[in-house]
Amino acid sequence: MKLSDLISKWIDVEPSKNAQIILRDRYFMKDLDGNYLETKWEDVARRVARVVATAELLNPSYKKNEKLDRIKEWEDTFFRVLKARIFIPNSPTLFNAGLGVKHDLLWKPIDQMTLEDYEEIYRSRNHLHMLSACFVVPVGDSIEEIFEAVKEYALITKVGGGVGSNFSELRPKGSFVAGTHGKASGPVSFMHVFNSAISVVKQGYRRRGALMGILNINHPDIEEFIDAKKENTGEAVLNFFNLSVGFPMDKKEILKLYEEDGELELSHPRSTIRKKVKIRELFRKIATNAWKSGDPGLAFLGEMNKYYPLYPHRKINSTNPCGEIGLSDYEACNLGSIDVAKFYNNGFVDLEALQELVQIAVRFLDNVIDVNVFPIDKITKAVKESRRLGLGIMGFADLLYKLEIPYNSQEARDFAANLMAFIALHAHRTSYELGKEKGNFPLLEISRYRTEDNFVPFAMGMSNYDDEIREVMKMTKEFRRNVALLTIAPTGSISNIADTSSGLEPNFLLAYTRFVTKEDGTKEPLLYVNQVLREKLNPEILKRIEKELIEKGSLKDIPDVPEKIKKVFVVALDIDPMDHLLMQDAFQRYVDNNISKTINMPQSATVDDVLNVYLEALRTNVRGITVYRDGSLQTQVLTKALK
Repeated sequence: MKLSDLISKWIDVEPSKNAQIILRDRYFMKDLDGNYLETKWEDVARRVARVVATAELLNPSYKKNEKLDRIKEWEDTFFRVLKARIFIPNSPTLFNAGLGVKHDLLWKPIDQMTLEDYEEIYRSRNHLHMLSACFVVPVGDSIEEIFEAVKEYALITKVGGGVGSNFSELRPKGSFVAGTHGKASGPVSFMHVFNSAISVVKQGYRRRGALMGILNINHPDIEEFIDAKKENTGEAVLNFFNLSVGFPMDKKEILKLYEEDGELELSHPRSTIRKKVKIRELFRKIATNAWKSGDPGLAFLGEMNKYYPLYPHRKINSTNPCGEIGLSDYEACNLGSIDVAKFYNNGFVDLEALQELVQIAVRFLDNVIDVNVFPIDKITKAVKESRRLGLGIMGFADLLYKLEIPYNSQEARDFAANLMAFIALHAHRTSYELGKEKGNFPLLEISRYRTEDNFVPFAMGMSNYDDEIREVMKMTKEFRRNVALLTIAPTGSISNIADTSSGLEPNFLLAYTRFVTKEDGTKEPLLYVNQVLREKLNPEILKRIEKELIEKGSLKDIPDVPEKIKKVFVVALDIDPMDHLLMQDAFQRYVDNNISKTINMPQSATVDDVLNVYLEALRTNVRGITVYRDGSLQTQVLTKALK
């Protein structure tokens, strides 16, 4: 099937009632008096497509007399893809595209648009026109650097971005400070300052502030950091931060040290404080806290830099709040996700249409860089130098349901690897074509694409496309538009807009309540029942079990449901934690950025179970890991439907 046929199938399908509630509450543009300028998804799709298409004004390959027609063609292409909800960019793009622009230009009929109209849109973007989701800001060791970073956090958060930092530059608690003849209070104390600042700013008041705090495992304050959210119930302690322990070294070194029951020296270059701790004790402390509260996770920074095309000239020290993008200092990334469930066609995935969409999505995300307005000049410079993108997927669990493949099977993992490899192949090939058409990313000269033979920015080893990928990587020595292209994000709200499952995650439950934070800070419960199950299960059986399904969320313990249906329609807590991890590994082998994935564990899981997942993660290709034991926080985004 051609992409145009697939779009025709979906373009007139309206978002569900739940999706409409989310759109109206958070995404529809309003005027200064709070009146809605948008009333339907089509309005959002038109606004975003038009603004992103104006980046084609900068295309050096267009002749002046063809520019208007080409911009209109791209606007129409982007609009149709967005309207059909087969690809949706990250929330800041939906929130902020068109801010500062005259309203009548955003929804003017496309046949009436002039070149001057597009130029005016491009010129009039204001300081809030920030379309990226992910940022990393360095935090230095002086009081001036720390509070400069607090200011930068506030500026980014105000326009809807999530920020991450590695706090390992800060000297440990009790270290001598020459300037004041006092003692340092340590990184954890300053993290509370960042948390307080963000609690005031929030994210443009349209989404909750989101931060990532990382401290390297060899920092002398690592034990205090691991315990920082020990008493957390979901809202109380460092509530805007996700925490991760950073591993700047090779994972194999840590695994070897663990297996030998070795000691790790904790030290800092600007402190005399030094101590040795048993690596097993540290891991148990991490596992105990994650068992209690979900924090901290593990961030394998060494693994990220191993595949980073600009290493060692640039270094990844932190990730964004959900961990799907590792970034060097002041880098940012804009994300977008393909709803792969919509590419199901009579028992197969429509690869012809998917290839076409990947090409369009890469161009769309690359254009976003050129229409972005960042709040800090250092971010603009870093982004333009590397042109990092984050194209990912959503709808994977629903696609497996349609294909009747159990998530927790080798068949599903092989399918995942081949699906992501296919996307990777065509994303990198498109970056090559865009490099020829629009110019290379400025740092290509020093990148490992140029300087290393056979460099590939991910591990591979599981797909039928590995040889083709190697050939494409060789091609991109000469032309390449982007340093990296792929990620898999959580896709919380945008997967709700698309009426599909989140990211690569299994469905949390087949029926559940999602609490959405409204503008006034209150939480609104939205009820979901999986649509694919409605299509696959005999209506009489569904009617008979509906009440029990809403209470339990899973088919596992419900009689009268055919075993084949139970086997396919697994949910997060039906799946063994190791199967979660192996699925993350299968995808990460073909993703050049990182992946956001939760290793869901039942409430009955033990600290040793968490520890075993960590050790297995060290043996795989994953670049980070987050575990969550069901019920360990009082505040969960997803819960079973209320009885």
